[in-house]
Amino acid sequence: MDRREVADALEEIASLMELKGENPFRTRAFANGARVVGGLADFEDRIARGTLTDVKGIGEGLATEIEALVRRGASPMLDSLRREVPEGLRALATVPGLGPKKARALHDDLGIRSLAELEYACGENRLRTLKGFGEKTQAKVLEALQAMKRHAGMLRRDDVRALEALADEAARKVGGRAIAAGEYRRGAILCDCIQLVVAGPDRARAAEAVIAALPVHTMRVHEPEYDEYQMGLRNGAAASIDTGRPEELGWRLVLSTGSADHIAGLVALLRDAGIAPEDPHPFADESAVYRRLGLPFIPPELRADGGEIEAARAGRLPPLLERSAILGCVHAHTTWSDGSGTTAEMLDAALAAGLSWFGLSDHSPAASYAGGLTVERLSRQQAEIDAEAAKRPALSVLKGTESDILGDGSLDYPREVLDRLDFVVASVHSRFTMPRDAMTARVIAAVEDPATTVLGHPTGRLLLGRRGFDLDVPEVLRACAREGVAVELNAHPARLDLDPEWMPLVKELGVTVSIGPDAHEPAGLADLDHGVAVARRASLPPGLVLNTRDAAGARAFITERRKRAGRRGGR
Repeated sequence: MDRREVADALEEIASLMELKGENPFRTRAFANGARVVGGLADFEDRIARGTLTDVKGIGEGLATEIEALVRRGASPMLDSLRREVPEGLRALATVPGLGPKKARALHDDLGIRSLAELEYACGENRLRTLKGFGEKTQAKVLEALQAMKRHAGMLRRDDVRALEALADEAARKVGGRAIAAGEYRRGAILCDCIQLVVAGPDRARAAEAVIAALPVHTMRVHEPEYDEYQMGLRNGAAASIDTGRPEELGWRLVLSTGSADHIAGLVALLRDAGIAPEDPHPFADESAVYRRLGLPFIPPELRADGGEIEAARAGRLPPLLERSAILGCVHAHTTWSDGSGTTAEMLDAALAAGLSWFGLSDHSPAASYAGGLTVERLSRQQAEIDAEAAKRPALSVLKGTESDILGDGSLDYPREVLDRLDFVVASVHSRFTMPRDAMTARVIAAVEDPATTVLGHPTGRLLLGRRGFDLDVPEVLRACAREGVAVELNAHPARLDLDPEWMPLVKELGVTVSIGPDAHEPAGLADLDHGVAVARRASLPPGLVLNTRDAAGARAFITERRKRAGRRGGR
Protein backbone atom coordinates (compact mmCIF):
# COMPACT_ATOMS: atom_id res chain seq x y z
CA MET A 1 0.00 0.00 0.00
CA ASP A 2 1.13 3.56 -0.64
CA ARG A 3 0.79 6.48 1.79
CA ARG A 4 -2.72 7.43 0.65
CA GLU A 5 -4.00 3.84 0.87
CA VAL A 6 -2.50 3.42 4.34
CA ALA A 7 -4.14 6.65 5.53
CA ASP A 8 -7.49 5.47 4.13
CA ALA A 9 -7.12 2.11 5.88
CA LEU A 10 -6.31 3.75 9.22
CA GLU A 11 -9.28 6.08 8.84
CA GLU A 12 -11.54 3.09 8.14
CA ILE A 13 -10.17 1.28 11.20
CA ALA A 14 -10.95 4.31 13.37
CA SER A 15 -14.46 4.56 11.94
CA LEU A 16 -15.20 0.87 12.51
CA MET A 17 -13.77 0.99 16.04
CA GLU A 18 -16.04 3.93 16.79
CA LEU A 19 -19.04 2.05 15.43
CA LYS A 20 -18.18 -0.86 17.70
CA GLY A 21 -17.98 1.49 20.65
CA GLU A 22 -14.35 0.67 21.44
CA ASN A 23 -12.03 2.72 23.64
CA PRO A 24 -12.32 6.32 22.40
CA PHE A 25 -8.64 7.06 23.09
CA ARG A 26 -7.52 4.12 20.96
CA THR A 27 -10.01 5.07 18.27
CA ARG A 28 -8.72 8.64 18.26
CA ALA A 29 -5.15 7.37 17.95
CA PHE A 30 -5.99 5.66 14.65
CA ALA A 31 -7.93 8.68 13.39
CA ASN A 32 -5.00 10.97 14.21
CA GLY A 33 -2.63 8.42 12.67
CA ALA A 34 -4.57 8.56 9.39
CA ARG A 35 -4.20 12.34 9.29
CA VAL A 36 -0.51 12.23 10.19
CA VAL A 37 0.33 9.56 7.59
CA GLY A 38 -1.61 11.45 4.93
CA GLY A 39 0.63 14.46 5.48
CA LEU A 40 3.99 12.65 5.75
CA ALA A 41 5.96 13.66 2.66
CA ASP A 42 8.81 11.31 3.67
CA PHE A 43 6.53 8.37 4.51
CA GLU A 44 8.28 5.80 2.32
CA ASP A 45 11.70 6.86 3.61
CA ARG A 46 10.58 6.53 7.24
CA ILE A 47 9.18 3.07 6.53
CA ALA A 48 12.52 2.02 5.03
CA ARG A 49 14.52 3.46 7.97
CA GLY A 50 12.07 2.30 10.65
CA THR A 51 11.65 5.81 12.08
CA LEU A 52 7.85 6.13 12.05
CA THR A 53 7.70 6.36 15.81
CA ASP A 54 9.80 9.53 15.70
CA VAL A 55 6.72 11.27 14.30
CA LYS A 56 4.38 12.83 16.84
CA GLY A 57 1.12 10.86 16.95
CA ILE A 58 2.58 7.50 15.85
CA GLY A 59 3.27 5.08 18.69
CA GLU A 60 4.64 1.55 18.60
CA GLY A 61 1.28 -0.15 18.10
CA LEU A 62 0.20 2.18 15.32
CA ALA A 63 3.60 1.90 13.62
CA THR A 64 3.33 -1.90 13.63
CA GLU A 65 -0.07 -1.71 11.98
CA ILE A 66 1.18 0.77 9.38
CA GLU A 67 4.19 -1.39 8.53
CA ALA A 68 1.91 -4.41 8.10
CA LEU A 69 -0.32 -2.46 5.74
CA VAL A 70 2.67 -1.34 3.66
CA ARG A 71 4.42 -4.70 3.47
CA ARG A 72 1.48 -7.11 3.26
CA GLY A 73 -1.10 -4.85 1.66
CA ALA A 74 -3.62 -6.06 4.23
CA SER A 75 -4.50 -5.63 7.88
CA PRO A 76 -5.77 -8.44 10.14
CA MET A 77 -7.26 -5.76 12.39
CA LEU A 78 -9.16 -4.13 9.52
CA ASP A 79 -10.32 -7.49 8.18
CA SER A 80 -11.55 -8.46 11.64
CA LEU A 81 -13.41 -5.17 12.11
CA ARG A 82 -15.08 -5.53 8.72
CA ARG A 83 -16.36 -8.96 9.77
CA GLU A 84 -17.53 -7.73 13.17
CA VAL A 85 -19.30 -4.53 12.07
CA PRO A 86 -22.37 -5.33 9.94
CA GLU A 87 -22.31 -4.01 6.39
CA GLY A 88 -25.62 -2.21 6.91
CA LEU A 89 -24.29 -0.35 9.93
CA ARG A 90 -21.20 0.68 7.96
CA ALA A 91 -23.45 2.03 5.21
CA LEU A 92 -25.51 4.09 7.65
CA ALA A 93 -22.35 5.62 9.11
CA THR A 94 -21.50 7.13 5.71
CA VAL A 95 -24.47 9.51 5.92
CA PRO A 96 -23.21 13.02 6.80
CA GLY A 97 -24.50 14.10 10.19
CA LEU A 98 -25.17 10.57 11.43
CA GLY A 99 -22.64 9.79 14.12
CA PRO A 100 -21.91 6.26 15.33
CA LYS A 101 -24.47 6.45 18.14
CA LYS A 102 -27.34 7.45 15.85
CA ALA A 103 -26.26 4.97 13.16
CA ARG A 104 -26.34 2.16 15.74
CA ALA A 105 -29.79 3.26 16.93
CA LEU A 106 -31.15 3.12 13.39
CA HIS A 107 -29.53 -0.26 12.81
CA ASP A 108 -30.39 -1.90 16.14
CA ASP A 109 -33.69 -0.27 17.11
CA LEU A 110 -35.33 0.20 13.71
CA GLY A 111 -33.65 -2.69 11.92
CA ILE A 112 -32.47 -0.47 9.05
CA ARG A 113 -29.82 -2.26 7.00
CA SER A 114 -29.25 -0.05 3.93
CA LEU A 115 -29.44 3.52 2.68
CA ALA A 116 -32.51 2.64 0.63
CA GLU A 117 -34.25 1.38 3.79
CA LEU A 118 -33.22 4.55 5.61
CA GLU A 119 -34.72 6.76 2.90
CA TYR A 120 -37.93 4.74 3.00
CA ALA A 121 -38.07 5.00 6.81
CA CYS A 122 -37.73 8.80 6.53
CA GLY A 123 -40.60 8.82 4.05
CA GLU A 124 -42.73 6.94 6.57
CA ASN A 125 -41.72 9.32 9.40
CA ARG A 126 -40.27 6.44 11.42
CA LEU A 127 -37.30 8.46 12.67
CA ARG A 128 -39.42 11.14 14.34
CA THR A 129 -40.29 8.99 17.35
CA LEU A 130 -36.87 7.37 17.77
CA LYS A 131 -35.04 8.55 20.89
CA GLY A 132 -32.41 11.16 20.04
CA PHE A 133 -33.90 12.03 16.65
CA GLY A 134 -37.11 14.01 16.04
CA GLU A 135 -38.64 15.73 13.03
CA LYS A 136 -35.73 18.12 12.35
CA THR A 137 -33.13 15.34 12.48
CA GLN A 138 -35.24 13.21 10.16
CA ALA A 139 -35.44 16.06 7.66
CA LYS A 140 -31.67 16.52 7.80
CA VAL A 141 -31.05 12.79 7.27
CA LEU A 142 -33.34 12.78 4.24
CA GLU A 143 -31.62 15.85 2.84
CA ALA A 144 -28.21 14.20 3.37
CA LEU A 145 -29.39 11.04 1.57
CA GLN A 146 -30.62 13.07 -1.39
CA ALA A 147 -27.30 14.93 -1.52
CA MET A 148 -25.43 11.60 -1.50
CA LYS A 149 -27.45 10.53 -4.53
CA ARG A 150 -26.62 13.74 -6.36
CA HIS A 151 -22.95 13.41 -5.53
CA ALA A 152 -22.57 9.68 -6.17
CA GLY A 153 -19.51 9.06 -8.28
CA MET A 154 -18.17 12.60 -7.87
CA LEU A 155 -14.47 13.27 -7.39
CA ARG A 156 -12.82 16.12 -5.52
CA ARG A 157 -9.79 17.78 -7.05
CA ASP A 158 -7.41 15.93 -4.75
CA ASP A 159 -9.00 12.62 -5.79
CA VAL A 160 -8.35 13.42 -9.44
CA ARG A 161 -4.83 14.59 -8.70
CA ALA A 162 -4.07 11.33 -6.87
CA LEU A 163 -5.46 9.25 -9.75
CA GLU A 164 -3.47 11.30 -12.23
CA ALA A 165 -0.29 10.62 -10.24
CA LEU A 166 -0.99 6.87 -10.28
CA ALA A 167 -1.66 6.95 -14.01
CA ASP A 168 1.41 9.00 -14.87
CA GLU A 169 3.68 6.81 -12.76
CA ALA A 170 2.40 3.73 -14.59
CA ALA A 171 2.71 5.37 -18.01
CA ARG A 172 6.27 6.55 -17.38
CA LYS A 173 7.36 3.00 -16.64
CA VAL A 174 6.66 2.16 -20.31
CA GLY A 175 8.04 5.42 -21.70
CA GLY A 176 4.78 7.37 -21.78
CA ARG A 177 2.91 10.17 -20.02
CA ALA A 178 -0.56 10.51 -18.52
CA ILE A 179 -2.24 13.88 -17.89
CA ALA A 180 -5.69 14.59 -16.43
CA ALA A 181 -7.69 16.82 -18.76
CA GLY A 182 -11.42 17.52 -18.93
CA GLU A 183 -13.25 19.57 -16.32
CA TYR A 184 -10.46 19.03 -13.78
CA ARG A 185 -8.01 20.88 -16.01
CA ARG A 186 -10.61 23.59 -16.51
CA GLY A 187 -10.54 24.26 -12.75
CA ALA A 188 -13.79 22.54 -11.72
CA ILE A 189 -14.20 22.04 -7.97
CA LEU A 190 -15.89 18.63 -8.46
CA CYS A 191 -15.66 16.17 -11.35
CA ASP A 192 -17.88 13.25 -12.31
CA CYS A 193 -15.23 11.83 -14.61
CA ILE A 194 -11.47 11.74 -14.91
CA GLN A 195 -10.40 12.17 -18.53
CA LEU A 196 -6.83 11.05 -19.06
CA VAL A 197 -4.65 11.76 -22.06
CA VAL A 198 -2.05 9.01 -22.39
CA ALA A 199 0.80 9.34 -24.87
CA GLY A 200 3.65 6.94 -25.53
CA PRO A 201 5.63 5.23 -28.26
CA ASP A 202 3.43 2.17 -27.75
CA ARG A 203 0.17 3.85 -26.85
CA ALA A 204 -1.80 0.63 -26.32
CA ARG A 205 0.81 -0.62 -23.87
CA ALA A 206 0.81 2.72 -22.06
CA ALA A 207 -2.98 2.67 -21.79
CA GLU A 208 -2.98 -0.88 -20.46
CA ALA A 209 -0.40 0.06 -17.84
CA VAL A 210 -2.57 2.99 -16.72
CA ILE A 211 -5.72 0.86 -16.56
CA ALA A 212 -3.89 -1.70 -14.41
CA ALA A 213 -2.85 1.06 -11.98
CA LEU A 214 -6.32 2.61 -11.58
CA PRO A 215 -9.07 1.36 -9.22
CA VAL A 216 -11.17 0.11 -12.15
CA HIS A 217 -14.45 -1.62 -11.32
CA THR A 218 -15.83 -2.22 -14.81
CA MET A 219 -14.58 -1.76 -18.38
CA ARG A 220 -17.26 -0.20 -20.56
CA VAL A 221 -15.37 0.38 -23.79
CA HIS A 222 -12.03 -1.20 -24.66
CA GLU A 223 -11.20 -0.46 -28.28
CA PRO A 224 -7.48 0.36 -28.55
CA GLU A 225 -7.70 0.44 -32.34
CA TYR A 226 -9.93 3.52 -31.98
CA ASP A 227 -7.85 4.99 -29.14
CA GLU A 228 -10.91 4.62 -26.90
CA TYR A 229 -11.09 3.34 -23.34
CA GLN A 230 -13.95 3.98 -20.95
CA MET A 231 -14.37 2.49 -17.51
CA GLY A 232 -16.11 2.83 -14.18
CA LEU A 233 -14.08 3.31 -11.01
CA ARG A 234 -14.79 1.68 -7.68
CA ASN A 235 -16.36 4.81 -6.21
CA GLY A 236 -18.83 5.03 -9.10
CA ALA A 237 -17.04 7.78 -11.03
CA ALA A 238 -16.30 7.39 -14.72
CA ALA A 239 -12.88 7.40 -16.33
CA SER A 240 -11.82 7.67 -19.94
CA ILE A 241 -8.49 7.46 -21.73
CA ASP A 242 -7.55 9.09 -25.01
CA THR A 243 -4.28 7.76 -26.40
CA GLY A 244 -1.82 9.03 -28.95
CA ARG A 245 1.81 9.20 -29.92
CA PRO A 246 4.09 11.63 -28.04
CA GLU A 247 4.10 14.06 -30.98
CA GLU A 248 0.29 14.26 -30.75
CA LEU A 249 0.14 15.14 -27.05
CA GLY A 250 -0.78 18.81 -27.53
CA TRP A 251 -3.54 17.96 -29.99
CA ARG A 252 -4.99 15.28 -27.70
CA LEU A 253 -4.90 17.65 -24.72
CA VAL A 254 -6.82 20.34 -26.60
CA LEU A 255 -9.52 17.86 -27.62
CA SER A 256 -9.80 16.34 -24.15
CA THR A 257 -9.73 19.58 -22.16
CA GLY A 258 -12.14 21.99 -23.80
CA SER A 259 -15.90 22.02 -23.31
CA ALA A 260 -18.12 20.82 -26.15
CA ASP A 261 -18.71 24.45 -27.22
CA HIS A 262 -15.00 25.23 -27.22
CA ILE A 263 -14.18 22.16 -29.30
CA ALA A 264 -17.02 22.95 -31.72
CA GLY A 265 -15.56 26.41 -32.25
CA LEU A 266 -12.10 25.01 -32.89
CA VAL A 267 -13.46 22.37 -35.27
CA ALA A 268 -15.14 25.09 -37.32
CA LEU A 269 -11.83 26.98 -37.54
CA LEU A 270 -9.98 23.81 -38.51
CA ARG A 271 -12.40 23.11 -41.34
CA ASP A 272 -12.13 26.71 -42.52
CA ALA A 273 -8.36 26.17 -42.62
CA GLY A 274 -8.78 22.97 -44.65
CA ILE A 275 -7.74 20.68 -41.79
CA ALA A 276 -9.71 17.50 -41.14
CA PRO A 277 -10.41 17.64 -37.37
CA GLU A 278 -10.96 13.89 -37.11
CA ASP A 279 -7.37 13.14 -38.11
CA PRO A 280 -4.54 13.08 -35.56
CA HIS A 281 -2.18 16.00 -35.86
CA PRO A 282 1.48 16.31 -34.87
CA PHE A 283 1.08 19.13 -32.35
CA ALA A 284 3.35 18.22 -29.45
CA ASP A 285 2.11 21.18 -27.38
CA GLU A 286 -1.19 23.01 -27.18
CA SER A 287 0.20 26.41 -28.14
CA ALA A 288 1.01 25.05 -31.59
CA VAL A 289 -2.65 24.15 -32.12
CA TYR A 290 -3.85 27.67 -31.38
CA ARG A 291 -1.03 29.24 -33.39
CA ARG A 292 -2.04 27.12 -36.40
CA LEU A 293 -5.52 28.61 -36.10
CA GLY A 294 -4.21 32.16 -35.80
CA LEU A 295 -5.18 32.44 -32.12
CA PRO A 296 -3.23 33.28 -28.98
CA PHE A 297 -3.01 30.46 -26.46
CA ILE A 298 -6.31 30.04 -24.61
CA PRO A 299 -5.70 28.78 -21.05
CA PRO A 300 -7.56 25.58 -20.12
CA GLU A 301 -9.69 27.32 -17.47
CA LEU A 302 -11.19 29.64 -20.10
CA ARG A 303 -12.18 26.92 -22.58
CA ALA A 304 -15.83 27.11 -21.61
CA ASP A 305 -18.71 28.32 -23.78
CA GLY A 306 -16.99 29.21 -27.04
CA GLY A 307 -17.07 32.94 -26.39
CA GLU A 308 -13.42 32.75 -25.38
CA ILE A 309 -12.47 32.04 -29.02
CA GLU A 310 -13.89 35.36 -30.18
CA ALA A 311 -12.34 37.08 -27.16
CA ALA A 312 -8.97 35.58 -28.11
CA ARG A 313 -9.36 36.82 -31.68
CA ALA A 314 -10.12 40.31 -30.41
CA GLY A 315 -7.26 40.28 -27.89
CA ARG A 316 -9.67 40.43 -24.95
CA LEU A 317 -8.66 37.38 -22.94
CA PRO A 318 -8.42 38.36 -19.26
CA PRO A 319 -5.06 38.07 -17.48
CA LEU A 320 -5.11 35.04 -15.20
CA LEU A 321 -3.40 34.37 -11.91
CA GLU A 322 -0.22 32.32 -12.25
CA ARG A 323 1.05 29.97 -9.55
CA SER A 324 4.42 31.71 -9.83
CA ALA A 325 2.72 34.95 -8.71
CA ILE A 326 1.83 33.45 -5.31
CA LEU A 327 4.43 35.02 -3.01
CA GLY A 328 2.93 34.15 0.33
CA CYS A 329 -0.14 32.98 2.22
CA VAL A 330 -1.79 32.80 5.61
CA HIS A 331 -3.82 30.01 7.22
CA ALA A 332 -1.62 27.08 8.16
CA HIS A 333 -1.60 24.90 11.27
CA THR A 334 1.17 23.20 13.23
CA THR A 335 1.49 20.60 15.96
CA TRP A 336 0.64 23.36 18.41
CA SER A 337 -3.03 22.72 17.51
CA ASP A 338 -4.28 20.10 15.03
CA GLY A 339 -1.48 20.13 12.48
CA SER A 340 1.02 17.31 11.97
CA GLY A 341 3.98 19.51 11.02
CA THR A 342 6.14 21.35 13.52
CA THR A 343 6.77 25.07 13.25
CA ALA A 344 10.17 24.37 11.67
CA GLU A 345 8.72 21.86 9.21
CA MET A 346 5.96 24.23 8.09
CA LEU A 347 8.41 27.09 7.57
CA ASP A 348 10.70 24.85 5.55
CA ALA A 349 7.72 23.72 3.49
CA ALA A 350 6.82 27.36 2.79
CA LEU A 351 10.34 28.01 1.49
CA ALA A 352 10.22 24.83 -0.61
CA ALA A 353 6.92 26.05 -2.07
CA GLY A 354 8.64 29.21 -3.28
CA LEU A 355 7.02 31.56 -0.77
CA SER A 356 8.72 34.69 0.54
CA TRP A 357 6.22 35.30 3.38
CA PHE A 358 4.08 32.95 5.40
CA GLY A 359 1.53 33.25 8.19
CA LEU A 360 1.01 30.54 10.82
CA SER A 361 -2.46 30.50 12.37
CA ASP A 362 -3.25 27.76 14.84
CA HIS A 363 -6.68 27.43 16.42
CA SER A 364 -7.99 29.56 19.29
CA PRO A 365 -9.22 28.19 22.68
CA ALA A 366 -12.85 27.64 21.64
CA ALA A 367 -11.67 24.97 19.19
CA SER A 368 -10.77 22.64 22.05
CA TYR A 369 -11.44 19.61 19.81
CA ALA A 370 -8.54 20.84 17.61
CA GLY A 371 -6.13 21.63 20.43
CA GLY A 372 -6.89 25.34 20.40
CA LEU A 373 -4.21 27.41 22.10
CA THR A 374 -4.74 29.02 25.46
CA VAL A 375 -3.27 32.50 25.90
CA GLU A 376 -0.28 30.99 27.71
CA ARG A 377 0.37 28.39 24.97
CA LEU A 378 -0.05 31.06 22.30
CA SER A 379 2.73 33.09 23.93
CA ARG A 380 5.00 30.04 23.97
CA GLN A 381 4.19 29.31 20.34
CA GLN A 382 5.00 32.86 19.30
CA ALA A 383 8.38 32.63 20.99
CA GLU A 384 9.09 29.43 19.08
CA ILE A 385 8.00 31.02 15.80
CA ASP A 386 10.35 33.95 16.40
CA ALA A 387 13.24 31.58 17.10
CA GLU A 388 12.60 29.48 14.00
CA ALA A 389 11.99 32.49 11.79
CA ALA A 390 15.36 33.95 12.79
CA LYS A 391 17.00 30.85 11.28
CA ARG A 392 15.28 31.48 7.92
CA PRO A 393 15.97 35.09 6.89
CA ALA A 394 14.68 34.44 3.36
CA LEU A 395 11.17 33.97 4.76
CA SER A 396 9.14 36.77 6.36
CA VAL A 397 7.00 35.04 9.01
CA LEU A 398 3.71 36.41 10.35
CA LYS A 399 2.27 35.27 13.67
CA GLY A 400 -1.49 34.92 13.74
CA THR A 401 -4.41 32.76 14.72
CA GLU A 402 -7.48 31.17 13.21
CA SER A 403 -9.87 32.63 15.72
CA ASP A 404 -13.29 31.13 16.19
CA ILE A 405 -16.19 33.47 15.50
CA LEU A 406 -18.26 32.97 18.63
CA GLY A 407 -22.05 32.83 18.64
CA ASP A 408 -22.46 36.58 19.16
CA GLY A 409 -19.95 37.46 16.43
CA SER A 410 -17.09 38.29 18.78
CA LEU A 411 -13.64 36.77 18.26
CA ASP A 412 -12.04 34.22 20.52
CA TYR A 413 -9.16 35.62 22.67
CA PRO A 414 -9.16 38.81 24.74
CA ARG A 415 -8.74 42.14 22.93
CA GLU A 416 -5.16 42.67 24.16
CA VAL A 417 -4.15 39.28 22.71
CA LEU A 418 -5.82 39.91 19.34
CA ASP A 419 -4.17 43.33 19.10
CA ARG A 420 -0.65 41.93 19.41
CA LEU A 421 -1.08 39.36 16.62
CA ASP A 422 0.17 40.12 13.11
CA PHE A 423 -3.10 38.90 11.58
CA VAL A 424 -6.33 37.08 12.38
CA VAL A 425 -8.22 34.62 10.21
CA ALA A 426 -11.76 34.67 11.63
CA SER A 427 -13.78 31.49 11.00
CA VAL A 428 -17.04 29.86 12.05
CA HIS A 429 -16.50 26.37 13.49
CA SER A 430 -19.66 25.89 15.55
CA ARG A 431 -23.42 26.46 15.66
CA PHE A 432 -23.85 25.93 11.92
CA THR A 433 -27.64 25.77 12.15
CA MET A 434 -28.28 29.37 13.21
CA PRO A 435 -31.07 31.09 11.21
CA ARG A 436 -29.92 33.03 8.15
CA ASP A 437 -30.36 36.51 9.62
CA ALA A 438 -28.62 35.58 12.87
CA MET A 439 -25.72 33.85 11.09
CA THR A 440 -25.30 36.79 8.72
CA ALA A 441 -25.24 39.25 11.63
CA ARG A 442 -22.75 37.01 13.45
CA VAL A 443 -20.32 36.88 10.52
CA ILE A 444 -20.64 40.60 9.73
CA ALA A 445 -19.91 41.42 13.38
CA ALA A 446 -16.68 39.44 13.06
CA VAL A 447 -15.81 41.21 9.81
CA GLU A 448 -16.28 44.54 11.58
CA ASP A 449 -13.97 43.55 14.41
CA PRO A 450 -10.78 45.63 13.95
CA ALA A 451 -8.59 42.58 14.57
CA THR A 452 -10.00 40.59 11.65
CA THR A 453 -7.73 40.38 8.61
CA VAL A 454 -9.30 37.51 6.66
CA LEU A 455 -12.74 35.91 6.78
CA GLY A 456 -11.91 32.18 6.71
CA HIS A 457 -13.86 29.58 4.68
CA PRO A 458 -16.86 31.94 4.57
CA THR A 459 -19.74 29.46 4.20
CA GLY A 460 -18.30 26.51 6.15
CA ARG A 461 -19.17 23.99 3.45
CA LEU A 462 -17.40 20.65 3.00
CA LEU A 463 -17.58 19.36 -0.55
CA LEU A 464 -19.52 16.07 -0.79
CA GLY A 465 -19.96 16.19 2.97
CA ARG A 466 -21.68 19.26 4.41
CA ARG A 467 -23.67 22.11 2.96
CA GLY A 468 -22.59 25.59 3.90
CA PHE A 469 -24.51 27.31 6.66
CA ASP A 470 -27.36 29.64 5.71
CA LEU A 471 -25.71 32.99 5.02
CA ASP A 472 -26.47 36.15 3.03
CA VAL A 473 -23.18 36.01 1.13
CA PRO A 474 -23.69 39.28 -0.82
CA GLU A 475 -24.22 41.20 2.44
CA VAL A 476 -21.10 39.63 3.95
CA LEU A 477 -19.05 40.49 0.86
CA ARG A 478 -20.28 44.07 0.99
CA ALA A 479 -19.17 44.21 4.63
CA CYS A 480 -15.72 42.88 3.64
CA ALA A 481 -15.45 45.57 0.95
CA ARG A 482 -16.51 48.26 3.39
CA GLU A 483 -14.15 47.13 6.15
CA GLY A 484 -11.13 46.27 4.00
CA VAL A 485 -11.21 42.63 5.15
CA ALA A 486 -10.02 39.92 2.76
CA VAL A 487 -12.31 37.01 2.00
CA GLU A 488 -10.70 33.61 1.87
CA LEU A 489 -10.70 31.28 -1.07
CA ASN A 490 -9.90 28.27 1.07
CA ALA A 491 -7.76 26.06 -1.17
CA HIS A 492 -8.23 22.83 0.76
CA PRO A 493 -9.89 20.48 -1.78
CA ALA A 494 -12.55 19.54 0.79
CA ARG A 495 -13.64 23.18 0.95
CA LEU A 496 -12.74 25.44 -2.00
CA ASP A 497 -14.80 28.05 -0.20
CA LEU A 498 -15.68 30.83 -1.21
CA ASP A 499 -17.46 29.15 -4.12
CA PRO A 500 -16.66 30.39 -7.65
CA GLU A 501 -20.30 31.44 -8.11
CA TRP A 502 -19.59 34.48 -5.90
CA MET A 503 -16.46 35.61 -7.72
CA PRO A 504 -18.27 37.99 -10.13
CA LEU A 505 -19.58 39.92 -7.09
CA VAL A 506 -16.13 39.79 -5.46
CA LYS A 507 -14.71 41.42 -8.60
CA GLU A 508 -17.49 43.97 -8.79
CA LEU A 509 -16.99 45.02 -5.17
CA GLY A 510 -13.20 44.90 -5.38
CA VAL A 511 -12.90 42.61 -2.35
CA THR A 512 -9.38 41.35 -1.70
CA VAL A 513 -9.11 37.55 -1.87
CA SER A 514 -6.73 35.52 0.27
CA ILE A 515 -6.00 32.06 -1.13
CA GLY A 516 -5.45 30.08 2.06
CA PRO A 517 -4.12 26.52 1.97
CA ASP A 518 -5.62 25.64 5.38
CA ALA A 519 -2.60 23.36 5.56
CA HIS A 520 -2.40 20.91 8.44
CA GLU A 521 0.86 19.33 7.28
CA PRO A 522 3.78 20.41 5.08
CA ALA A 523 2.34 18.67 2.03
CA GLY A 524 -0.85 20.71 2.46
CA LEU A 525 0.82 23.78 0.96
CA ALA A 526 0.50 22.04 -2.42
CA ASP A 527 -3.23 22.73 -2.15
CA LEU A 528 -2.47 26.32 -3.16
CA ASP A 529 -2.57 24.88 -6.69
CA HIS A 530 -6.29 24.11 -6.29
CA GLY A 531 -6.99 27.65 -5.13
CA VAL A 532 -5.10 29.06 -8.11
CA ALA A 533 -7.07 26.81 -10.49
CA VAL A 534 -10.40 28.02 -9.09
CA ALA A 535 -9.24 31.66 -9.24
CA ARG A 536 -8.21 31.19 -12.87
CA ARG A 537 -11.53 29.56 -13.77
CA ALA A 538 -13.30 32.59 -12.26
CA SER A 539 -10.93 35.00 -14.11
CA LEU A 540 -10.10 36.58 -10.75
CA PRO A 541 -7.79 39.55 -11.44
CA PRO A 542 -4.33 38.87 -9.95
CA GLY A 543 -4.35 42.36 -8.43
CA LEU A 544 -7.25 41.37 -6.12
CA VAL A 545 -5.30 38.43 -4.69
CA LEU A 546 -3.50 39.17 -1.42
CA ASN A 547 -1.01 36.37 -2.12
CA THR A 548 0.48 38.26 -5.07
CA ARG A 549 1.80 41.02 -2.79
CA ASP A 550 5.28 40.81 -1.38
CA ALA A 551 5.88 40.68 2.37
CA ALA A 552 5.87 44.46 2.69
CA GLY A 553 2.66 44.64 0.67
CA ALA A 554 0.97 42.01 2.83
CA ARG A 555 1.92 43.86 6.00
CA ALA A 556 0.73 47.14 4.46
CA PHE A 557 -2.65 45.52 3.72
CA ILE A 558 -2.97 44.44 7.37
CA THR A 559 -1.96 47.89 8.62
CA GLU A 560 -4.40 49.67 6.30
CA ARG A 561 -7.24 47.39 7.38
CA ARG A 562 -6.59 48.25 11.04
CA LYS A 563 -6.34 51.96 10.27
CA ARG A 564 -9.66 51.79 8.45
CA ALA A 565 -11.24 50.06 11.45
CA GLY A 566 -9.78 52.76 13.71
CA ARG A 567 -11.19 55.53 11.54
CA ARG A 568 -14.56 53.80 11.61
CA GLY A 569 -14.34 53.48 15.39
CA GLY A 570 -14.25 49.69 15.42
CA ARG A 571 -14.84 47.79 18.63
